[in-house]
Amino acid sequence: SAVAGVNADELDIAIEKDMVSIRGERLDEFKEEAKNYFCRECYWGRFSKEIILPAEADTSKAEAVLKNGILTISIPKVSGEKTKKLNIKEIE
Repeated sequence: SAVAGVNADELDIAIEKDMVSIRGERLDEFKEEAKNYFCRECYWGRFSKEIILPAEADTSKAEAVLKNGILTISIPKVSGEKTKKLNIKEIE
């Protein structure tokens, strides 16, 4: 996720079984008195992003790295079988 202009300590990352939430705030450090422009490329203020994971995640092994304004979150899948086959005991 591109989070240029935000420090690592200003980010809040939460991981649940099947979702990652990223929240933060970009502060507008450049105050312009005259607003003589058509558009601005960067959004300033609070932001949040939620990403639904395709598989259940092992949150205990998750890692986040912020380098040059790019946040990389690595979350391994939960290992193991998704479906458990049960044996039926017949009682007479």
